Amino acid sequence: MLHPWAVYASFVVSTLFYCIQHYRIGISWDFAVYVMNGKFFFGAPGYFELGRAPLASLLLGIFSFLGIYGEYVYIIGVSLLFLYASIRLADALNLDASLFYTLSITPFTLMYGTFAGTELLSLALIELGVASIIEGRVAGHWLALASLVRYPNIPVILLLLGYLNFRKIIQNSAVFAAVWIPWLLYNRLFFDNLFASLANTYLLNIASRANAQYYFSLMEFLLTMNITLLLLVVGILLPLYEGMHTLLRKGNLTMAKRDVMSFALVALLLILPLTSMITMPVKIPRYLFILIAPSVVFFLKGVQKKRFANKKNMALLLAALLIINCIFAFSHLIRSNADDPERYKTAARIAVSSPVKNCSFMSDEWVPLNAVGFSARPIPPYRKNYEYFLDKGYAYLIFYSYEEFYAKLPPNSIALRDEYLISNEILKTARVIYSDASFMLIGYPKKCRGREMQYVNIYLDWYQENVRLNESLNACDVLFSGDIMQSMCRRVNVQRNH
Repeated sequence: MLHPWAVYASFVVSTLFYCIQHYRIGISWDFAVYVMNGKFFFGAPGYFELGRAPLASLLLGIFSFLGIYGEYVYIIGVSLLFLYASIRLADALNLDASLFYTLSITPFTLMYGTFAGTELLSLALIELGVASIIEGRVAGHWLALASLVRYPNIPVILLLLGYLNFRKIIQNSAVFAAVWIPWLLYNRLFFDNLFASLANTYLLNIASRANAQYYFSLMEFLLTMNITLLLLVVGILLPLYEGMHTLLRKGNLTMAKRDVMSFALVALLLILPLTSMITMPVKIPRYLFILIAPSVVFFLKGVQKKRFANKKNMALLLAALLIINCIFAFSHLIRSNADDPERYKTAARIAVSSPVKNCSFMSDEWVPLNAVGFSARPIPPYRKNYEYFLDKGYAYLIFYSYEEFYAKLPPNSIALRDEYLISNEILKTARVIYSDASFMLIGYPKKCRGREMQYVNIYLDWYQENVRLNESLNACDVLFSGDIMQSMCRRVNVQRNH
């Protein structure tokens, strides 16, 4: 390790940033869901979202006895794991660990590493898997754990082909499956289908949004990826140029078997997130977080034999990157807008002392409300359903900030944009119990049927009730299109008598 000072400095800067960012933003939607899911796993009543992968929630649940401090223990632990994984992968690829880790900490890494709770953890587990494959060790458990952090990581099982040994591929595939079995059985035991969680996330993120048009800004993508994208471009172009030059000069290219395997694994790690981004209807830059690893690998492989890549110049590069990271971190934290939990606590206090205090509640900000201890369901998406749920005894907490968010989006960005705004206009003519600059409370006190203190958010059920209008739909129908596969799925998940 040529530059240990850079490793220490990068770890301290990044970990401090993650912790301060978490404190500064107040409530991060996805992170809050993982925290509540973790508490639910360990028996605490409240909100649970079935469509989330379980590992981040389980880890947060382990530290939930520490309260809010448990979230910071989780963040620091994930940052430490990423440091360890980076060193392991760098050593396996014969790269300098200090260069690899420090170059991996870019503004892109800082912005999205722990913001939603899963990106840095999943990348660390994938890096450990790739390092284990190159070293010839068991890797199936690392890759399985990565896919249990984020379901879009499931295709990383293809990395097992890097063993180039049929027996090892089968053994590690079996390990991958074994790690998944407890979660599948949990789904079967509590939700009557082995694939309940997978089906819910697939329906929410892919199937139900397949025909929607989402706004994607190339400029936002370039600004977000920034240094990471630069490393990737330089890292790919330099070896290509060197390879073509060698081919034209010598007439052939020779690479050791281990180098070929390593290159193929890293290249596959580059292709998988790009393919996922292309096929997913929703285009969010943090979905490309895995690109950090191949970007740095290709860059270091491309420059390590160059004359300018000496110890002094690399030290200057690392120092410059550290300065850039510090400037970015400071400016980002100043400019970031916190989602203050107090606004939701205030809304909750007003709701429970209002004439509709005995109603169950629906809201466009249901996750932050649940995060502060106020049970609420997602609000229905279509205007034709609003009166239906009011008649069923629900009250609505509508936050204006959400309406403003939709209003700022381009007209072609989300198919339901105009529908949502029209719905809010209709709501303003309904029975308004309370209204101020932040939110309004709507409902019919005489129709209240009692408070709902716990809500398990099963998107498949919500989709049937709000979109498919109670048409029968199960996890097997969502995940599989062919009659044979659907039939096999139903046989495996034969319904029990309750």
